[in-house]
Amino acid sequence: RAITDACRGLETTNFEFPLIHRDGSEVLVLLNAATRRDASGHIIGMVGVGQDITTLRQAMNEISSSADDLRRIVEHANAPILGIDTEGRVTEWNQKVSELSQFSRAEMLGKHLVETFIHEEYRKDVWEVLRNALEGKETDNYEFPLFTKSGSRHEILFNATTRRGADGKVTGVIGVGQDITKLRTVTQEHERIADDLQRLIETANAPIFGVDTEGRITEWNRKAVEVSGFSKRDTCGQSLVKHFIHRMHRQTVQAVLDQALQAQMVGNFDLKLYTRSGEQRDILLNATPRLGRGGEVVGVVCVGQDITELNKHRQEIERIAEDLSQLIDTANAPIFGVARNLSINEWNRWVARNSGFQRDEVRGSHLTEYIAKDSRDLVVKVINAACAGKPTSKFEVEMMVRHQQRNVCLLLNATPRLNRQGDIVGVICVGQDITSMKDIEQKKASFMAMVSHELKSPLHGIIGLSSSLSASEDIAENIQRPLQLIHSCAMRLLDMVSNIMDASVLVKDKKMKFSRDEVQMASIIEEVLLLCQHAIDKRGR
Repeated sequence: RAITDACRGLETTNFEFPLIHRDGSEVLVLLNAATRRDASGHIIGMVGVGQDITTLRQAMNEISSSADDLRRIVEHANAPILGIDTEGRVTEWNQKVSELSQFSRAEMLGKHLVETFIHEEYRKDVWEVLRNALEGKETDNYEFPLFTKSGSRHEILFNATTRRGADGKVTGVIGVGQDITKLRTVTQEHERIADDLQRLIETANAPIFGVDTEGRITEWNRKAVEVSGFSKRDTCGQSLVKHFIHRMHRQTVQAVLDQALQAQMVGNFDLKLYTRSGEQRDILLNATPRLGRGGEVVGVVCVGQDITELNKHRQEIERIAEDLSQLIDTANAPIFGVARNLSINEWNRWVARNSGFQRDEVRGSHLTEYIAKDSRDLVVKVINAACAGKPTSKFEVEMMVRHQQRNVCLLLNATPRLNRQGDIVGVICVGQDITSMKDIEQKKASFMAMVSHELKSPLHGIIGLSSSLSASEDIAENIQRPLQLIHSCAMRLLDMVSNIMDASVLVKDKKMKFSRDEVQMASIIEEVLLLCQHAIDKRGR
Protein backbone atom coordinates (compact mmCIF):
# COMPACT_ATOMS: atom_id res chain seq x y z
CA ARG A 1 0.00 0.00 0.00
CA ALA A 2 2.84 2.42 0.83
CA ILE A 3 4.46 1.77 -2.58
CA THR A 4 1.14 2.03 -4.39
CA ASP A 5 0.28 5.27 -2.60
CA ALA A 6 3.70 6.69 -3.52
CA CYS A 7 3.12 5.73 -7.18
CA ARG A 8 -0.16 7.63 -6.97
CA GLY A 9 1.52 10.70 -5.59
CA LEU A 10 0.77 10.04 -1.87
CA GLU A 11 4.11 9.93 -0.14
CA THR A 12 4.54 7.98 3.13
CA THR A 13 7.05 8.80 5.85
CA ASN A 14 8.41 6.74 8.73
CA PHE A 15 6.82 3.54 7.58
CA GLU A 16 8.22 0.48 9.35
CA PHE A 17 8.39 -2.82 7.58
CA PRO A 18 10.44 -5.99 7.98
CA LEU A 19 13.00 -6.84 5.31
CA ILE A 20 13.90 -10.50 4.86
CA HIS A 21 17.66 -11.13 4.89
CA ARG A 22 19.26 -13.80 2.71
CA ASP A 23 19.86 -15.87 5.83
CA GLY A 24 16.14 -15.70 6.67
CA SER A 25 16.40 -13.17 9.49
CA GLU A 26 14.33 -10.04 9.56
CA VAL A 27 15.71 -6.55 9.37
CA LEU A 28 13.36 -3.80 10.56
CA VAL A 29 13.47 -0.82 8.18
CA LEU A 30 12.05 2.66 8.79
CA LEU A 31 11.07 3.81 5.23
CA ASN A 32 10.14 7.03 3.56
CA ALA A 33 8.32 6.31 0.24
CA ALA A 34 8.62 9.30 -2.17
CA THR A 35 6.94 9.71 -5.63
CA ARG A 36 9.31 9.71 -8.64
CA ARG A 37 8.43 11.98 -11.56
CA ASP A 38 9.85 12.66 -15.02
CA ALA A 39 10.67 16.04 -16.50
CA SER A 40 7.11 16.62 -17.47
CA GLY A 41 5.92 15.86 -13.93
CA HIS A 42 4.38 12.53 -14.66
CA ILE A 43 4.72 9.79 -12.06
CA ILE A 44 7.10 7.19 -13.28
CA GLY A 45 7.65 5.29 -10.01
CA MET A 46 8.71 5.68 -6.43
CA VAL A 47 11.94 6.01 -4.46
CA GLY A 48 12.28 4.49 -0.99
CA VAL A 49 14.80 5.82 1.53
CA GLY A 50 15.13 3.65 4.57
CA GLN A 51 17.01 3.19 7.86
CA ASP A 52 17.83 -0.03 9.62
CA ILE A 53 16.15 0.34 13.04
CA THR A 54 16.41 -3.28 14.11
CA THR A 55 18.85 -2.56 16.93
CA LEU A 56 16.96 0.59 17.92
CA ARG A 57 13.67 -1.30 18.09
CA GLN A 58 15.22 -4.03 20.19
CA ALA A 59 16.57 -1.39 22.56
CA MET A 60 13.22 0.35 22.72
CA ASN A 61 11.48 -2.97 23.44
CA GLU A 62 13.88 -3.66 26.23
CA ILE A 63 13.35 -0.18 27.63
CA SER A 64 9.59 -0.65 27.40
CA SER A 65 9.85 -4.02 29.11
CA SER A 66 12.01 -2.54 31.88
CA ALA A 67 9.61 0.37 32.27
CA ASP A 68 6.73 -2.07 32.52
CA ASP A 69 8.60 -4.11 35.12
CA LEU A 70 9.40 -0.97 37.08
CA ARG A 71 5.78 0.10 36.94
CA ARG A 72 4.68 -3.28 38.30
CA ILE A 73 7.37 -3.10 41.01
CA VAL A 74 6.21 0.38 41.97
CA GLU A 75 2.58 -0.70 41.99
CA HIS A 76 3.13 -3.79 44.10
CA ALA A 77 6.06 -2.55 46.22
CA ASN A 78 5.83 -3.08 49.97
CA ALA A 79 6.54 0.60 50.47
CA PRO A 80 4.34 3.64 49.82
CA ILE A 81 5.31 5.26 46.48
CA LEU A 82 3.60 8.29 45.01
CA GLY A 83 4.34 10.80 42.28
CA ILE A 84 3.26 14.29 41.29
CA ASP A 85 3.66 16.48 38.24
CA THR A 86 5.07 20.00 38.22
CA GLU A 87 1.72 21.34 39.43
CA GLY A 88 1.61 19.06 42.45
CA ARG A 89 -1.11 16.81 41.04
CA VAL A 90 -0.90 13.09 41.77
CA THR A 91 0.38 10.97 38.89
CA GLU A 92 1.50 7.85 40.80
CA TRP A 93 -0.29 6.14 43.70
CA ASN A 94 0.68 2.56 44.40
CA GLN A 95 -1.19 -0.13 46.31
CA LYS A 96 0.75 0.39 49.56
CA VAL A 97 -0.23 4.08 49.65
CA SER A 98 -3.83 3.06 49.05
CA GLU A 99 -3.59 0.50 51.87
CA LEU A 100 -2.11 2.98 54.33
CA SER A 101 -4.23 6.00 53.42
CA GLN A 102 -7.49 4.20 52.61
CA PHE A 103 -7.66 6.44 49.49
CA SER A 104 -7.78 4.51 46.20
CA ARG A 105 -5.72 5.30 43.11
CA ALA A 106 -8.83 6.43 41.27
CA GLU A 107 -9.67 8.85 44.09
CA MET A 108 -6.24 10.47 44.09
CA LEU A 109 -5.02 10.62 40.45
CA GLY A 110 -5.14 14.19 39.20
CA LYS A 111 -5.80 15.63 42.69
CA HIS A 112 -3.43 18.11 44.29
CA LEU A 113 -1.41 16.04 46.76
CA VAL A 114 -0.73 18.66 49.42
CA GLU A 115 -4.15 20.35 49.45
CA THR A 116 -6.08 17.06 49.33
CA PHE A 117 -4.01 14.61 51.29
CA ILE A 118 -1.71 16.45 53.72
CA HIS A 119 -2.96 17.75 57.06
CA GLU A 120 -3.20 21.53 57.17
CA GLU A 121 -0.59 21.74 59.93
CA TYR A 122 2.08 20.10 57.74
CA ARG A 123 1.14 21.38 54.24
CA LYS A 124 3.70 24.19 54.15
CA ASP A 125 6.62 21.95 55.11
CA VAL A 126 5.63 19.13 52.76
CA TRP A 127 5.13 21.52 49.82
CA GLU A 128 8.55 23.04 50.57
CA VAL A 129 10.14 19.59 50.23
CA LEU A 130 8.25 18.87 46.98
CA ARG A 131 9.06 22.27 45.51
CA ASN A 132 12.75 21.78 46.26
CA ALA A 133 12.59 18.45 44.43
CA LEU A 134 10.87 20.17 41.47
CA GLU A 135 13.83 22.55 41.43
CA GLY A 136 16.27 19.64 41.40
CA LYS A 137 17.02 19.70 45.16
CA GLU A 138 16.24 16.22 46.35
CA THR A 139 15.43 15.48 50.01
CA ASP A 140 16.24 12.26 51.91
CA ASN A 141 14.64 10.90 55.10
CA TYR A 142 12.01 13.58 55.52
CA GLU A 143 9.49 12.54 58.15
CA PHE A 144 5.88 13.63 58.04
CA PRO A 145 2.55 12.30 59.34
CA LEU A 146 0.06 10.72 56.95
CA PHE A 147 -3.59 10.84 58.02
CA THR A 148 -5.92 8.16 56.68
CA LYS A 149 -9.47 8.53 55.50
CA SER A 150 -10.65 7.37 58.96
CA GLY A 151 -8.40 9.92 60.71
CA SER A 152 -5.71 7.59 62.05
CA ARG A 153 -2.09 8.67 61.79
CA HIS A 154 0.91 6.97 60.20
CA GLU A 155 4.48 8.20 60.41
CA ILE A 156 6.15 8.18 56.96
CA LEU A 157 9.88 8.47 56.29
CA PHE A 158 9.98 10.05 52.79
CA ASN A 159 12.58 10.49 50.04
CA ALA A 160 11.61 13.08 47.42
CA THR A 161 13.39 12.45 44.07
CA THR A 162 13.22 14.69 41.00
CA ARG A 163 11.53 13.09 37.95
CA ARG A 164 12.83 14.09 34.51
CA GLY A 165 11.71 13.57 30.93
CA ALA A 166 13.71 12.34 27.97
CA ASP A 167 14.94 15.85 27.37
CA GLY A 168 16.19 16.15 30.96
CA LYS A 169 13.57 18.61 32.02
CA VAL A 170 11.83 18.19 35.37
CA THR A 171 8.43 16.58 34.89
CA GLY A 172 7.55 15.97 38.52
CA VAL A 173 8.58 14.30 41.75
CA ILE A 174 8.56 10.64 42.70
CA GLY A 175 8.37 9.94 46.42
CA VAL A 176 9.36 6.65 48.04
CA GLY A 177 8.41 6.27 51.67
CA GLN A 178 8.54 3.86 54.57
CA ASP A 179 5.83 3.37 57.16
CA ILE A 180 7.76 3.85 60.42
CA THR A 181 4.71 4.08 62.69
CA LYS A 182 5.51 0.85 64.55
CA LEU A 183 9.20 1.63 64.46
CA ARG A 184 8.52 5.08 65.89
CA THR A 185 6.32 3.54 68.62
CA VAL A 186 9.04 1.02 69.49
CA THR A 187 11.69 3.74 69.34
CA GLN A 188 9.67 6.00 71.60
CA GLU A 189 9.15 3.10 74.02
CA HIS A 190 12.87 2.37 73.96
CA GLU A 191 13.62 6.04 74.49
CA ARG A 192 11.17 6.12 77.39
CA ILE A 193 12.75 3.02 78.93
CA ALA A 194 16.23 4.46 78.34
CA ASP A 195 15.15 7.73 79.92
CA ASP A 196 13.64 5.88 82.88
CA LEU A 197 16.81 3.84 83.27
CA GLN A 198 18.92 6.96 83.04
CA ARG A 199 16.84 8.63 85.76
CA LEU A 200 16.94 5.43 87.80
CA ILE A 201 20.72 5.30 87.54
CA GLU A 202 21.03 8.99 88.34
CA THR A 203 18.74 8.90 91.39
CA ALA A 204 19.56 5.38 92.61
CA ASN A 205 20.44 5.00 96.29
CA ALA A 206 23.62 3.19 95.29
CA PRO A 207 26.83 4.45 93.67
CA ILE A 208 26.74 3.70 89.92
CA PHE A 209 29.45 4.64 87.47
CA GLY A 210 30.54 3.55 84.03
CA VAL A 211 33.74 3.52 81.98
CA ASP A 212 34.48 3.11 78.27
CA THR A 213 36.92 0.62 76.75
CA GLU A 214 39.81 2.95 77.63
CA GLY A 215 38.81 3.08 81.30
CA ARG A 216 37.55 6.67 81.09
CA ILE A 217 34.51 7.52 83.21
CA THR A 218 31.28 7.98 81.25
CA GLU A 219 28.71 7.67 84.05
CA TRP A 220 28.84 9.04 87.61
CA ASN A 221 25.50 9.22 89.43
CA ARG A 222 24.43 11.34 92.40
CA LYS A 223 25.21 8.66 94.97
CA ALA A 224 28.72 8.31 93.55
CA VAL A 225 29.07 12.09 93.89
CA GLU A 226 27.81 11.91 97.50
CA VAL A 227 30.09 9.01 98.45
CA SER A 228 33.25 10.24 96.73
CA GLY A 229 32.89 14.01 97.01
CA PHE A 230 33.82 14.32 93.29
CA SER A 231 31.20 15.86 90.98
CA LYS A 232 30.27 14.47 87.57
CA ARG A 233 32.20 17.32 85.94
CA ASP A 234 35.29 16.33 87.96
CA THR A 235 35.13 12.69 86.88
CA CYS A 236 33.65 12.35 83.36
CA GLY A 237 36.42 11.73 80.82
CA GLN A 238 38.99 10.98 83.52
CA SER A 239 40.65 7.59 84.02
CA LEU A 240 38.93 5.79 86.89
CA VAL A 241 41.96 3.76 87.93
CA LYS A 242 44.62 6.49 87.61
CA HIS A 243 42.74 9.36 89.23
CA PHE A 244 40.32 7.82 91.77
CA ILE A 245 41.86 4.51 92.91
CA HIS A 246 44.72 4.34 95.40
CA ARG A 247 47.94 3.03 93.87
CA MET A 248 47.86 0.02 96.23
CA HIS A 249 44.62 -1.20 94.63
CA ARG A 250 45.02 -0.05 90.99
CA GLN A 251 46.28 -3.36 89.63
CA THR A 252 43.39 -5.30 91.17
CA VAL A 253 40.74 -2.84 89.98
CA GLN A 254 42.22 -2.76 86.46
CA ALA A 255 42.09 -6.57 86.35
CA VAL A 256 38.38 -6.47 87.24
CA LEU A 257 37.66 -3.89 84.50
CA ASP A 258 39.65 -5.91 81.95
CA GLN A 259 37.66 -9.00 82.84
CA ALA A 260 34.36 -7.13 82.40
CA LEU A 261 35.60 -5.69 79.06
CA GLN A 262 36.02 -9.30 77.94
CA ALA A 263 32.25 -9.77 78.42
CA GLN A 264 32.62 -11.49 81.80
CA MET A 265 30.53 -10.28 84.72
CA VAL A 266 32.33 -9.71 88.02
CA GLY A 267 30.28 -9.84 91.23
CA ASN A 268 30.89 -8.78 94.84
CA PHE A 269 34.25 -7.13 94.31
CA ASP A 270 35.47 -5.09 97.28
CA LEU A 271 36.56 -1.69 95.89
CA LYS A 272 38.58 0.71 98.02
CA LEU A 273 37.47 4.17 96.87
CA TYR A 274 39.15 7.27 98.26
CA THR A 275 37.09 10.44 98.59
CA ARG A 276 38.16 13.99 97.81
CA SER A 277 39.01 14.44 101.51
CA GLY A 278 41.19 11.30 101.51
CA GLU A 279 38.76 9.08 103.42
CA GLN A 280 38.58 5.45 102.36
CA ARG A 281 35.13 4.09 101.44
CA ASP A 282 34.45 0.37 101.02
CA ILE A 283 32.27 -0.32 97.96
CA LEU A 284 30.88 -3.79 97.23
CA LEU A 285 30.86 -3.73 93.43
CA ASN A 286 29.32 -5.63 90.53
CA ALA A 287 30.98 -4.95 87.16
CA THR A 288 28.80 -5.65 84.09
CA PRO A 289 29.85 -5.37 80.42
CA ARG A 290 28.09 -2.58 78.51
CA LEU A 291 27.12 -3.63 74.99
CA GLY A 292 26.62 -1.57 71.85
CA ARG A 293 23.87 -2.04 69.28
CA GLY A 294 25.90 -4.67 67.49
CA GLY A 295 26.50 -6.65 70.67
CA GLU A 296 30.11 -5.50 71.02
CA VAL A 297 31.48 -4.47 74.42
CA VAL A 298 31.68 -0.65 74.57
CA GLY A 299 32.40 -0.25 78.26
CA VAL A 300 31.62 -1.37 81.79
CA VAL A 301 28.81 -0.37 84.16
CA CYS A 302 29.58 -0.73 87.86
CA VAL A 303 26.81 -0.88 90.45
CA GLY A 304 27.99 -0.75 94.03
CA GLN A 305 26.92 -0.62 97.62
CA ASP A 306 28.63 1.54 100.20
CA ILE A 307 29.46 -0.97 102.93
CA THR A 308 31.84 1.27 104.88
CA GLU A 309 29.52 1.58 107.88
CA LEU A 310 28.49 -2.05 107.52
CA ASN A 311 32.13 -3.12 107.65
CA LYS A 312 32.71 -0.95 110.71
CA HIS A 313 29.63 -2.46 112.33
CA ARG A 314 30.76 -5.95 111.37
CA GLN A 315 34.24 -5.32 112.75
CA GLU A 316 32.69 -4.02 115.97
CA ILE A 317 30.49 -7.12 116.18
CA GLU A 318 33.49 -9.34 115.52
CA ARG A 319 35.43 -7.50 118.22
CA ILE A 320 32.55 -7.89 120.68
CA ALA A 321 32.18 -11.55 119.69
CA GLU A 322 35.89 -12.06 120.23
CA ASP A 323 35.69 -10.29 123.60
CA LEU A 324 32.70 -12.42 124.58
CA SER A 325 34.46 -15.56 123.43
CA GLN A 326 37.51 -14.59 125.49
CA LEU A 327 35.29 -13.70 128.43
CA ILE A 328 33.55 -17.07 128.22
CA ASP A 329 36.86 -18.85 127.94
CA THR A 330 38.51 -17.03 130.84
CA ALA A 331 35.42 -16.69 133.05
CA ASN A 332 35.75 -17.90 136.64
CA ALA A 333 32.63 -19.99 136.23
CA PRO A 334 31.74 -23.20 134.36
CA ILE A 335 30.47 -22.43 130.81
CA PHE A 336 29.95 -25.01 128.08
CA GLY A 337 27.80 -25.28 124.96
CA VAL A 338 26.28 -28.07 122.90
CA ALA A 339 24.62 -28.41 119.51
CA ARG A 340 21.08 -29.71 119.14
CA ASN A 341 22.41 -33.29 119.10
CA LEU A 342 24.22 -32.65 122.45
CA SER A 343 27.68 -32.66 120.84
CA ILE A 344 30.02 -30.30 122.72
CA ASN A 345 31.11 -27.12 120.88
CA GLU A 346 32.04 -24.86 123.84
CA TRP A 347 34.18 -25.85 126.84
CA ASN A 348 35.82 -23.02 128.76
CA ARG A 349 39.02 -23.13 130.77
CA TRP A 350 37.25 -23.42 134.13
CA VAL A 351 35.45 -26.60 133.04
CA ALA A 352 38.65 -27.97 131.52
CA ARG A 353 40.66 -27.19 134.68
CA ASN A 354 38.13 -28.59 137.16
CA SER A 355 37.03 -31.63 135.14
CA GLY A 356 40.48 -32.59 133.86
CA PHE A 357 39.10 -32.95 130.29
CA GLN A 358 40.63 -30.50 127.79
CA ARG A 359 38.65 -28.64 125.11
CA ASP A 360 40.26 -30.38 122.14
CA GLU A 361 39.48 -33.86 123.41
CA VAL A 362 35.84 -33.17 124.31
CA ARG A 363 34.85 -31.05 121.26
CA GLY A 364 32.32 -33.02 119.20
CA SER A 365 31.76 -35.61 121.95
CA HIS A 366 28.37 -36.30 123.51
CA LEU A 367 27.84 -34.24 126.67
CA THR A 368 26.49 -37.17 128.70
CA GLU A 369 29.90 -38.87 128.48
CA TYR A 370 31.14 -36.31 131.04
CA ILE A 371 28.02 -36.18 133.27
CA ALA A 372 27.47 -38.44 136.28
CA LYS A 373 24.95 -41.21 135.67
CA ASP A 374 22.45 -39.84 138.21
CA SER A 375 22.30 -36.49 136.33
CA ARG A 376 22.24 -37.69 132.69
CA ASP A 377 18.47 -37.99 132.27
CA LEU A 378 17.95 -34.54 133.76
CA VAL A 379 20.60 -33.01 131.48
CA VAL A 380 19.08 -34.53 128.33
CA LYS A 381 15.61 -33.33 129.37
CA VAL A 382 16.80 -29.76 130.08
CA ILE A 383 18.85 -29.53 126.83
CA ASN A 384 15.92 -30.74 124.74
CA ALA A 385 13.62 -28.23 126.42
CA ALA A 386 16.10 -25.41 125.69
CA CYS A 387 16.32 -26.53 122.05
CA ALA A 388 12.54 -26.18 121.96
CA GLY A 389 12.85 -22.58 123.16
CA LYS A 390 12.24 -23.20 126.88
CA PRO A 391 15.26 -22.14 128.99
CA THR A 392 15.82 -23.73 132.39
CA SER A 393 17.45 -22.07 135.37
CA LYS A 394 19.07 -23.42 138.54
CA PHE A 395 19.24 -27.14 137.97
CA GLU A 396 21.91 -29.20 139.68
CA VAL A 397 24.25 -31.43 137.70
CA GLU A 398 27.17 -33.58 138.77
CA MET A 399 30.08 -33.52 136.31
CA MET A 400 32.69 -36.23 136.35
CA VAL A 401 36.32 -35.42 137.22
CA ARG A 402 39.10 -37.35 135.50
CA HIS A 403 40.92 -39.90 137.68
CA GLN A 404 38.82 -39.00 140.75
CA GLN A 405 35.94 -40.74 142.43
CA ARG A 406 34.45 -37.44 143.52
CA ASN A 407 32.34 -35.36 141.07
CA VAL A 408 31.96 -31.60 140.69
CA CYS A 409 28.48 -30.34 141.55
CA LEU A 410 27.25 -27.48 139.31
CA LEU A 411 24.20 -25.24 139.52
CA LEU A 412 23.43 -24.45 135.84
CA ASN A 413 21.23 -22.25 133.64
CA ALA A 414 20.48 -23.58 130.13
CA THR A 415 19.76 -20.94 127.47
CA PRO A 416 18.97 -21.48 123.75
CA ARG A 417 21.74 -20.43 121.35
CA LEU A 418 20.56 -18.65 118.17
CA ASN A 419 22.16 -18.12 114.75
CA ARG A 420 21.94 -14.93 112.66
CA GLN A 421 18.54 -15.94 111.32
CA GLY A 422 17.16 -16.40 114.84
CA ASP A 423 17.01 -20.20 114.62
CA ILE A 424 17.98 -22.29 117.66
CA VAL A 425 21.22 -24.12 116.87
CA GLY A 426 22.18 -25.31 120.32
CA VAL A 427 22.31 -24.55 124.03
CA ILE A 428 24.76 -22.61 126.19
CA CYS A 429 25.05 -23.54 129.86
CA VAL A 430 26.40 -21.13 132.45
CA GLY A 431 26.79 -22.33 135.99
CA GLN A 432 28.22 -22.04 139.47
CA ASP A 433 30.37 -24.50 141.37
CA ILE A 434 28.35 -25.53 144.42
CA THR A 435 30.55 -28.46 145.43
CA SER A 436 31.79 -26.67 148.58
CA MET A 437 28.27 -25.59 149.43
CA LYS A 438 27.15 -29.18 149.16
CA ASP A 439 29.98 -30.23 151.46
CA ILE A 440 28.94 -27.59 154.01
CA GLU A 441 25.33 -28.75 153.85
CA GLN A 442 26.46 -32.31 154.37
CA LYS A 443 28.55 -31.30 157.38
CA LYS A 444 25.66 -29.25 158.74
CA ALA A 445 23.33 -32.21 158.39
CA SER A 446 25.82 -34.45 160.20
CA PHE A 447 26.24 -31.89 162.99
CA MET A 448 22.49 -31.49 163.41
CA ALA A 449 22.09 -35.24 163.52
CA MET A 450 24.69 -35.41 166.25
CA VAL A 451 23.11 -32.53 168.22
CA SER A 452 19.71 -34.08 167.81
CA HIS A 453 20.99 -37.38 169.07
CA GLU A 454 22.71 -35.74 172.04
CA LEU A 455 19.55 -33.74 172.90
CA LYS A 456 17.16 -36.61 172.47
CA SER A 457 18.97 -38.88 174.98
CA PRO A 458 18.57 -36.58 178.05
CA LEU A 459 15.09 -35.53 176.88
CA HIS A 460 13.97 -39.14 176.83
CA GLY A 461 15.34 -39.54 180.39
CA ILE A 462 13.49 -36.39 181.62
CA ILE A 463 10.28 -37.53 179.94
CA GLY A 464 10.59 -41.01 181.46
CA LEU A 465 11.34 -39.77 184.99
CA SER A 466 8.63 -37.12 184.93
CA SER A 467 6.13 -39.70 183.72
CA SER A 468 7.19 -42.14 186.49
CA LEU A 469 6.96 -39.49 189.23
CA SER A 470 3.59 -38.27 187.99
CA ALA A 471 2.29 -41.82 188.12
CA SER A 472 3.48 -42.33 191.75
CA GLU A 473 0.80 -42.04 194.46
CA ASP A 474 3.29 -40.70 197.01
CA ILE A 475 3.73 -37.40 195.16
CA ALA A 476 1.85 -34.52 196.69
CA GLU A 477 -0.77 -32.78 194.63
CA ASN A 478 1.10 -29.47 194.64
CA ILE A 479 4.09 -31.28 193.05
CA GLN A 480 1.96 -33.10 190.46
CA ARG A 481 1.27 -30.02 188.38
CA PRO A 482 4.95 -29.02 188.03
CA LEU A 483 5.82 -32.59 187.04
CA GLN A 484 3.18 -32.46 184.28
CA LEU A 485 4.62 -29.12 183.14
CA ILE A 486 8.14 -30.66 183.06
CA HIS A 487 6.82 -33.59 181.03
CA SER A 488 5.00 -31.28 178.61
CA CYS A 489 8.00 -29.03 178.09
CA ALA A 490 10.29 -32.02 177.51
CA MET A 491 7.85 -33.47 174.94
CA ARG A 492 7.60 -30.09 173.17
CA LEU A 493 11.39 -29.80 173.05
CA LEU A 494 11.67 -33.37 171.69
CA ASP A 495 9.10 -32.61 168.98
CA MET A 496 10.99 -29.44 168.06
CA VAL A 497 14.30 -31.32 167.68
CA SER A 498 12.61 -34.02 165.59
CA ASN A 499 10.89 -31.42 163.39
CA ILE A 500 14.14 -29.55 162.77
CA MET A 501 15.84 -32.75 161.65
CA ASP A 502 12.91 -33.76 159.45
CA ALA A 503 12.74 -30.28 157.89
CA SER A 504 16.45 -30.28 157.04
CA VAL A 505 16.12 -33.64 155.30
CA LEU A 506 12.99 -32.57 153.39
CA VAL A 507 14.60 -29.30 152.26
CA LYS A 508 17.66 -31.17 151.09
CA ASP A 509 15.61 -33.68 149.11
CA LYS A 510 13.20 -30.92 147.93
CA LYS A 511 10.23 -32.93 149.21
CA MET A 512 9.01 -30.64 151.93
CA LYS A 513 5.21 -30.56 152.18
CA PHE A 514 2.83 -29.06 154.74
CA SER A 515 -0.33 -30.66 156.13
CA ARG A 516 -3.24 -29.27 158.12
CA ASP A 517 -4.37 -31.10 161.27
CA GLU A 518 -6.89 -30.30 163.99
CA VAL A 519 -5.48 -28.42 167.01
CA GLN A 520 -6.67 -28.75 170.67
CA MET A 521 -6.76 -25.05 171.52
CA ALA A 522 -7.95 -25.67 175.13
CA SER A 523 -4.87 -27.76 176.02
CA ILE A 524 -2.53 -25.22 174.39
CA ILE A 525 -4.11 -22.30 176.25
CA GLU A 526 -3.99 -24.17 179.56
CA GLU A 527 -0.30 -24.99 179.05
CA VAL A 528 0.53 -21.39 178.13
CA LEU A 529 -1.28 -20.08 181.21
CA LEU A 530 0.55 -22.53 183.44
CA LEU A 531 3.92 -21.49 182.01
CA CYS A 532 3.11 -17.83 182.42
CA GLN A 533 1.89 -18.35 185.95
CA HIS A 534 5.15 -19.99 187.02
CA ALA A 535 7.15 -17.32 185.23
CA ILE A 536 5.31 -14.59 187.21
CA ASP A 537 5.81 -16.42 190.49
CA LYS A 538 9.50 -16.80 189.73
CA ARG A 539 9.95 -13.04 189.50
CA GLY A 540 8.16 -12.68 192.78
CA ARG A 541 5.36 -10.51 191.57
